[in-house]
Amino acid sequence: MADHPIALAMMIAVGIGAHNFAEGLAIGASAAAGSTAIAAGLVIGFALHNATEGFGIAAPLAGRVVPSWAQIGLAGMVAGGPTFVGTVIATSSPHRYSPCSSSRSRSAR
Repeated sequence: MADHPIALAMMIAVGIGAHNFAEGLAIGASAAAGSTAIAAGLVIGFALHNATEGFGIAAPLAGRVVPSWAQIGLAGMVAGGPTFVGTVIATSSPHRYSPCSSSRSRSAR
């Protein structure tokens, strides 16, 4: 992989994208549960956390390859896009967990 820095950078972007998908699920699940303050906190925290991920993607390229704007954009979409996808999936899921709708809490009423 050291001979192909663009391919290595894209593999890193795929790994970061898989990680970011789970972050999107967390944001969407909290928003779907009505916890918008938690969702906003997650968005801010994940934005700060993700701000440095571009360095990890760019590291294999440093001093070796100058990527095109299309390659930079593709890496950004591969790494960041799954956050949006995870958020949409979690907010549109019909099986939202609610402690008030569990069978145990209904039988206790």
